[in-house]
Amino acid sequence: MNSAQLISTRSDLFETARSVLLDHWAVVRVADGMVQVEDDGERLFTLREFEDFDWDLYEPPEGGLLVDHSTLFACEAECRWDDLFVTIARQIANDVDPLWVIDTNDRVWDAAQLDPATFHV
Repeated sequence: MNSAQLISTRSDLFETARSVLLDHWAVVRVADGMVQVEDDGERLFTLREFEDFDWDLYEPPEGGLLVDHSTLFACEAECRWDDLFVTIARQIANDVDPLWVIDTNDRVWDAAQLDPATFHV
């Protein structure tokens, strides 16, 4: 399973993202701090809440920080399909602003602007 992190300054990131998933997707599993949904093709997307995200793993991009790490909240998203990930991340970004994605190469993306042709989980 490929994973990426959803990052926001919104403290209600997980709760809002979970609501978006529950409202718009077929629910497979819901547990404390986790929700898993699927599309019509039974492709899975899993979202987990981070209690203590390790910001030390991420070096600031050249030129400085995006924002102060102490103001950020994170969730881990797992999905094997880039197009499904992009669709869901953009949908969450409609309700969570700002929302960024850190991909497996530690590149930071604006979730609202993700494109399945260029983004890879």
